[in-house]
Amino acid sequence: MLSIERPSGKLMVETDDNVRKEIFFQGGTPVFVASTKQDELLGNFLVNRGVITERQLAEVIGKMDALGGRLGRILVAEKFLPADQLVQYLFDQAKVKLLDIFNWHGGRYAFYRSAMPDKEIHISGIQNFEIITEGVRHGYDLDRLKSHFDEKEHLLLKREWTPVFAMQICLPRPPGLTSSCGV
Repeated sequence: MLSIERPSGKLMVETDDNVRKEIFFQGGTPVFVASTKQDELLGNFLVNRGVITERQLAEVIGKMDALGGRLGRILVAEKFLPADQLVQYLFDQAKVKLLDIFNWHGGRYAFYRSAMPDKEIHISGIQNFEIITEGVRHGYDLDRLKSHFDEKEHLLLKREWTPVFAMQICLPRPPGLTSSCGV
């Protein structure tokens, strides 16, 4: 739905054990991702990657009320992190939050059209196809994929693993359209 219709709004997903993520889309592309997972919060994300220490994180968190800013801005202002690196880490963090969903085995979701985040920071450059491909590659083993598609006999999927070039792909045409495939 999101890749085809390209709506703007909020996709809320939640696991059965109450891990929640809010993914905001603009024109079908993710622009902001929030998560309740502690290791996906920016400070913990940066500590886990060795970008800052736990002590530096505690110092910055202690200044947040006094400085009235967001964690990333204070990290840059206090020279713990250059602004260009912060932008890259925010992008990486958003990808991690999105890819984590591919490891879920159950939960709930709802999409709220036109809802946008209150946050000022928006990520850009995340491509839906790239996230889906990477998520399936890392979140699903081959046996899980096979069993999923084995149950879907009605889908038009070719089971053989033969190379197919884009020029060879011909889908059934919708009524009223002509096709160069001879269909």
